[in-house]
Amino acid sequence: METSKRIAMHPWWIFTRYAPHLGKRVSYAMALLMGGQPKSLQRNINGNNCGLCDTFEWDNVIHILFRCPALNIPRKEAWEKLMKVMPPGMAMSLQTINVREKSKFLLSGLGDRYIPEWQGVYGATIQYICVLYELRAKLYDEDVNG
Repeated sequence: METSKRIAMHPWWIFTRYAPHLGKRVSYAMALLMGGQPKSLQRNINGNNCGLCDTFEWDNVIHILFRCPALNIPRKEAWEKLMKVMPPGMAMSLQTINVREKSKFLLSGLGDRYIPEWQGVYGATIQYICVLYELRAKLYDEDVNG
C-alpha cells in the first residue's frame, strides 16, 4: 500500500515530537503500514479469515478498521470522535472514499506531509486505530481463554 511519494520523516514520527506519550500507539500504525500487526496485539497471525466474525473475510487492516461486525460498536464511537475533530471538508471527503483509500489515508498519517494544525486529528486517528486493535486482541484472548 503506497502511502508516501517522497523520502522524508514520516508524519507519524513527526507527530510524536509533539505527543511523545503516544509513541507506542504510533508504532502500532507504523507496524500496520509495514504489513504487520502491532507488537503485543498480534493475533490470528497464520489465519486467513477473521476469527471474530462469520463473514469469512481476510483478517486484515481494512477488515479490522472498517468491516468486522464484532467491532461495530467501538468502531462507530471512535469514528464519530474522529469525524468531530476533523476539518469539515476532510471529514466529508473521507466519508465518500472507499475503505481501502480510507485505510491508506489514516495509516499514512493523513497524507504524506505533517500538518501541525491537525494535532487533534492525528490524536483521534491513532485512538481510532488503537481502540480497534486493542479490542480485537482482547476478544481473541477471551475466545481462547473462555
